[in-house]
Amino acid sequence: MKKSLAAMLKQRDYFGYLILWDSRCRLEGFAQIQLSLNDEDYWKCLSFIYTDSKSIYPNRDYWIKLLSSRRPQREFFMRPEDWDALKALPDTITIHRGFENKRAKAGISWTTNLEQAKFFAHYRTRGVKGKAAYIASGVCSKKDVIGFFNNRQENEIVILPSKVRKVVVTEQHFTQPPLREGI
Repeated sequence: MKKSLAAMLKQRDYFGYLILWDSRCRLEGFAQIQLSLNDEDYWKCLSFIYTDSKSIYPNRDYWIKLLSSRRPQREFFMRPEDWDALKALPDTITIHRGFENKRAKAGISWTTNLEQAKFFAHYRTRGVKGKAAYIASGVCSKKDVIGFFNNRQENEIVILPSKVRKVVVTEQHFTQPPLREGI
């Protein structure tokens, strides 16, 4: 595999290089090549890893560092159709986040869909009946949004926690999973 990784790098096939890493370790692979990437590839590769990740929060601080990069061409972090969808949102956006650990309130992954946040809150509790889950709701300015992804119909907003205002957290106790209709 090391030979394959080296061959991918020699060919400047950065996506091929990242694909060879286990999805849970791709962020580590990205860390090894980020300084070699031009700006467009930096944002495209970071987007690929982000959208392929199952859980962002465990590496939240590193993600914040990467997403706070002053590199130009950040538009390559999103697909053109997601850019268009973001442009269509109002200047002030109400966003929600579902989680199971109170410390996770300050995450970078939010959604414009409250039902989606409820789904994630339930998912994070692994469906344990009566286990507390939380929904955070707040507002953000569209100009502060780093990314918008809807390829999984999650209406996902990527934003630095410091840019989310008026956050209110409510506790939820699910007796059954939330419906995913229209999500």
